[in-house]
Amino acid sequence: DESHRQMTEGLRNTVPETAWLPQEARRQGAFGASAFGAGFGGSCWAVVRKRGAEAFADRWAEAYRSKFPRCAGASSFFVMS
Repeated sequence: DESHRQMTEGLRNTVPETAWLPQEARRQGAFGASAFGAGFGGSCWAVVRKRGAEAFADRWAEAYRSKFPRCAGASSFFVMS
């Protein structure tokens, strides 16, 4: 959480979508979440329990696509184990 806060508030190298996604992941119960990549775009990760990970990814994706409908077609969410 602190790393993500420093990135969004200190470095200010995120876009609204990658600033919001980790916060939403934590709100939905992720143990941790953050953005990564080259800045001003990029990707986000979230750590959740293996059981329920697919359902989490579906809920997270739906929340994102609802919040940022213009980006819906360019987004992808997946689970790694």
